[in-house]
Amino acid sequence: MENVDVSGMVAIDADNVTLHNFRIHDSSSYGIRIANGHSGILLEDGGIFDVSTGILGAGYTGRRLYIHDVQNDATKARGAGGPTLVEYSFFEKLGIKEGAHADGNQTING
Repeated sequence: MENVDVSGMVAIDADNVTLHNFRIHDSSSYGIRIANGHSGILLEDGGIFDVSTGILGAGYTGRRLYIHDVQNDATKARGAGGPTLVEYSFFEKLGIKEGAHADGNQTING
């Protein structure tokens, strides 16, 4: 997918998906949720904001992402999938939910 503006969560449940030049916002859950076990996913030139957590899952490359104004973490790299790499990205205004403990990246079982 390319050049999209999504209000709500984007769920990815396949290998080798590319999301380029995107905005994802207004989700009470995740901005992007990658189902367990997938790989080869490219998230590039995108913004994620006004969500609970930016990205959940593994098996992706995130490049030039701007994740901001999220209630909790920017990314949660977890699950069985391929390697996860985030580069040339900027995270700010994390943990805006009262009492939140926010991380730029939270890796579990990595």
